[in-house]
Amino acid sequence: MPGSSRSFHLLVCLSSHGYGHFAMTAPILNAFIKQKNIRLTLRSTLPRTLLASRIDCDFEYIAQATDFGMQMKSSLDIDLQKSAEMYRGFHANYAAKVESEKQSLTAINPDLILANIPYLTIDAASQCGIPCIAYCSLNWLEIFEHYFLAAMPEAKQISQQIMDAYNKADVFLRPAPSMPMQQLNNTKTIGPVAVKNQQKIDLTKVIGCGQNKKLVLISPGGVPTEIPVYNWPKVDHIIWVCSWPIKTHREDIICTDDIELEFNIVLANCDAVICKPGYGIVTEAVCNQIPALYVKRDDWPEEPYLIDWWRKKGVVEEIPREALTDGNVLQPLQALWQREFSEVVEPDGIKDACGVLNSFMVI
Repeated sequence: MPGSSRSFHLLVCLSSHGYGHFAMTAPILNAFIKQKNIRLTLRSTLPRTLLASRIDCDFEYIAQATDFGMQMKSSLDIDLQKSAEMYRGFHANYAAKVESEKQSLTAINPDLILANIPYLTIDAASQCGIPCIAYCSLNWLEIFEHYFLAAMPEAKQISQQIMDAYNKADVFLRPAPSMPMQQLNNTKTIGPVAVKNQQKIDLTKVIGCGQNKKLVLISPGGVPTEIPVYNWPKVDHIIWVCSWPIKTHREDIICTDDIELEFNIVLANCDAVICKPGYGIVTEAVCNQIPALYVKRDDWPEEPYLIDWWRKKGVVEEIPREALTDGNVLQPLQALWQREFSEVVEPDGIKDACGVLNSFMVI
């Protein structure tokens, strides 16, 4: 785009199924927008304040979502009945939804769409002649089929519509680690994507808790989940850092909001993290060499691929779900702190993805 007098308009359509889809997209956007003449529009029902906290430029905001992913009871539990009902309703008039989305995209008038991972948008973009890059470690086709293909009479027709839509993307970027996506014919594997933090901070000084303390971040994900940390036993040398607002009089429990630093900076400067296996937390823990304990989700089909990569690249162990209730995590934490990372992992997927985005910059 050298010498161009007008900006290149990138529309980013984000699934609002938790925070993870945005978290794995933000590092790519921040690298891509370092170029001049990029006009950025973010389309998502995530709060604008959240988006602005991780995007390093001004952007236009459209509070709209064209997918719902799966309905969740918590960050660990899926509401299968409600999810099935929503897929039935969504696909009962799917053709009309595509037509409506075509009108919306025509009005927005982007030069390129980056979709993580609303298949309706990809389908409509193809019919409008708007280039579209799909990007995610999972896709709703494989998620839907895992739970519903054998249980819903209309599931085969729905899955065919989803598969056809995803295959209409110009390319589907699969960052390491990802689901295999063997039903898609347009995938391109790229490296891992994460924020590798260069800013080393002594968080014990920031929060004034005294030296010789270890900070353990507890992050169940973007879907509201209550973990009764206030019932956990106190450990003299550990401060529990919760990623959600929590009211307690205990001095060994704080909230990330009270630290007034970006979440990824807090993560990169903690001594360990307790979490579920989600793409962003997995890659950022590995790239920043943060030991981790994880609790498995309930039969989430992406999870085995994340955990396999995590165990190869990181320092990580599983804990039972009841540990989130009784706080029986001290022994596994101490075992983690005796181990060392075997390699340095760079988030090369950011450069890989920007290279693909740049290949579409013809206006």
